[in-house]
Amino acid sequence: NKQSMKQVYQGYQKAIEEFALEQVRAGRIDKNLAVIYKEVLTPAMINEESAQWLSNVIFSKQIICKEEKAVRVIVRQYQLQQEQAVPLINHSAYVNIYGTEYSILLEDAKGNRFLPKEDIIIKPFMKIAPFLRKGMEYANDKLSYMLSYFDRKKIWQTYEEEDLPYLKKLMESEKISKEYEEEIRLQLIAYYYDNYRGDTLDEFLLNLSFERLERNIRGKLMELLVARGHYHKAYELVLAYGSENLSAAKLLSVICNRIREIEEEPDDFLIGMCRSVFLRGKYNDLVLHY
Repeated sequence: NKQSMKQVYQGYQKAIEEFALEQVRAGRIDKNLAVIYKEVLTPAMINEESAQWLSNVIFSKQIICKEEKAVRVIVRQYQLQQEQAVPLINHSAYVNIYGTEYSILLEDAKGNRFLPKEDIIIKPFMKIAPFLRKGMEYANDKLSYMLSYFDRKKIWQTYEEEDLPYLKKLMESEKISKEYEEEIRLQLIAYYYDNYRGDTLDEFLLNLSFERLERNIRGKLMELLVARGHYHKAYELVLAYGSENLSAAKLLSVICNRIREIEEEPDDFLIGMCRSVFLRGKYNDLVLHY
């Protein structure tokens, strides 16, 4: 009746907003409240106090399941380590879902889990996108906002410099899965490789774990280390993983720096590297003398 009774609605609008915020703060949600929330909740309402309890509504989805023996819904989200178990009440449950990659199982009264035989209906309550950036800015626990924000960004790989602190914070969370942590690491690597500059890149490179990276990605990072003048770290990686994915010019720089560090003390591995770079057509007087 909002359109047909505009004056009445406007007269009660403030009271409706206050009621909605009161219900959100109390953590209440159902299909009737969802209509009110969708109507009155806006990004302008997000501040340091409200950001956390608003997230319980913004990301909530109603799951409708007609399976008679199901008493609980189990939701496993790719981004998170822990699953969610939510009771089904009148064939309905409300679950916070942050991304597009998740699976749903059902559980009976004895704890047995099974796949649904019929299609499950999933109903989002809110348009999430308008709330994300402000939620990330104000919330003390930014995880829910960050998960949804970067899930949407992943489609286009459009990361910006202002995203980097949030990506790093996401990686530091103990709640995210190992698979998702690795995905974020690769996203950061891709960004820095295309936009390498500044102290933030140096900090990232020097603190990055290279163990689980693919060979070609490791090679690109070794090139970045050399480009930024971190020859000692690059040499450590050559020792550990070899030099096949490092260009001859970059390898020459690493070798020359190492020769100066050890003051021409004989080193069989380094001599082998000198031979290798020479055979690849790159050398100078320092390498030939060594």
